[in-house]
Amino acid sequence: MSQCATDKRPNQLRSIHTVYVLSKEGIPLMPTRPAKAKWLLKGGVAKVERRQPFTIRLTYEIKSPVCQPVSLAIDDGETVGVAAIQTNSTHQRVVFAAQMRLRGREITDSLSRRRRLRRARRRRRWGRRQKRQYHTQALPPSIRADIDAKMRLVNKVLTFLPISEMRWEPLSFSMDTVKNAPKTTGGPRLLPPYLIGSPRQPKFAPRLGTKKRERLLVRDDKRCCVCSRRVTQTTAFFYRIGRPKRLGSYITLCKACSQKIQTDRCVLSFDPEKYSSLRGVGRVMHGKIEFGQRLKSLDIPIFLVNGWRTAQCRKRMNLPKSHINDAVAIASRFGSRASRGRGEPCLLMDSAFLVRLRARHQRKLFFENPGDRDIQKVKRGKSKSVRRRGRRKLYQARYGVGGVMRKREKKGFFSELFAPHQAIYLTKNGERGMIKNRKIFRNQQLPHPSDIAKIFRRGDWVKTAEGRMAEVVTLFSNRKVGIRFIDGLVTSKPQRTARIPETLAFVTRASPMQFIRVDAA
Repeated sequence: MSQCATDKRPNQLRSIHTVYVLSKEGIPLMPTRPAKAKWLLKGGVAKVERRQPFTIRLTYEIKSPVCQPVSLAIDDGETVGVAAIQTNSTHQRVVFAAQMRLRGREITDSLSRRRRLRRARRRRRWGRRQKRQYHTQALPPSIRADIDAKMRLVNKVLTFLPISEMRWEPLSFSMDTVKNAPKTTGGPRLLPPYLIGSPRQPKFAPRLGTKKRERLLVRDDKRCCVCSRRVTQTTAFFYRIGRPKRLGSYITLCKACSQKIQTDRCVLSFDPEKYSSLRGVGRVMHGKIEFGQRLKSLDIPIFLVNGWRTAQCRKRMNLPKSHINDAVAIASRFGSRASRGRGEPCLLMDSAFLVRLRARHQRKLFFENPGDRDIQKVKRGKSKSVRRRGRRKLYQARYGVGGVMRKREKKGFFSELFAPHQAIYLTKNGERGMIKNRKIFRNQQLPHPSDIAKIFRRGDWVKTAEGRMAEVVTLFSNRKVGIRFIDGLVTSKPQRTARIPETLAFVTRASPMQFIRVDAA
């Protein structure tokens, strides 16, 4: 049994870091302790296979390796939690834990931005619209990218752990119930979140099917959305605010509130910004069938776990709510029939892996320039030269002498305004330089690679002088590195700042899938 330290909460023990082991043929074996891995490396009977996650490979053959059962759990969602638990005769031990944020929303936004830019360029050049194209793909690119990322993570775990079974909690719940669920079951309540904001008069919707009316009543707890009076199938009135094909656009009202709206004595409101976004949930639910079929193709026993069982097991283990802890509860046997009431303790890891996904290629030659829309829309005269002179005067009035050039200096762009930069380097002599996009700038005077002391690219992980972990997100034209601090697995509001390269220490190079060890707490 590995070394462990007791925690304040019961049934929780902390284990030390784990080193993964491969056989001479590359077959995954049971993980070992760091002390034993160090002894094997010093003795020359093992070599380092990879750094993150740290894995060693034996140089001698093992005739009959003995492996204990290891269960891999997947907590599906927009943020995926993965945990692998090793089951012994007396206890359970978490040997791998990771959390990964999918890129589906980023891909959707990028495709929408590209569509908008192409449409605007097409109108500027030819003054026409493109005909709508209908694609016959089974799944959109964002959902396919999410499924591929989850399968890559599962296949990565299978390369260094002997997984005997997999447990998966598929995401399944009603969007309308969660989105518009009342906070209190009884008594008067405020308007739902989709009825707050700018005023908009609702429209009476008499032609609704029986099933849709019943779903709306169940969603609103059979109460009026304004006064919380009890309503039934016969006394309820339904009004539409948004699109007719979405249940989230309908509200339930009583007879009195309906009369107030019809006589213009009551005006409801609608605010899409405060409406809870379920884009990630929709992508996961849309692609869970394809993801389940791909998991079955791995020829590993798969067991489906319900959400209530996961919550019950997590509460018995006294674990806080998080994606990794949900995966640990899915894979553990604590409080289940398999443990036969023994309450087997589970050794948790002090640290976990934060898996970051990054785009493989940067296909942009220039960044998007939002500009000043109010000035660009000003039309002073029919001639193009007259319009240019009018806009030039407005730019000078806003930014002073120099107009647009003065604006660029204020924004921090000194040269090559919207060209993406590849890297910022620091030579051994202490000089800072920048590698620009080689497709645009081909005649760059770059130093020899042996003369470069440090080099930073987007997606690299660095450590600041205070010891905080951060990710490189921006390369400024004034040769400063823009970083985003990441202190743990949960970052509600990440902080961003700019640092000079001399104060940053390199940690991990950018790759399509990065494993960074962070504190699990």
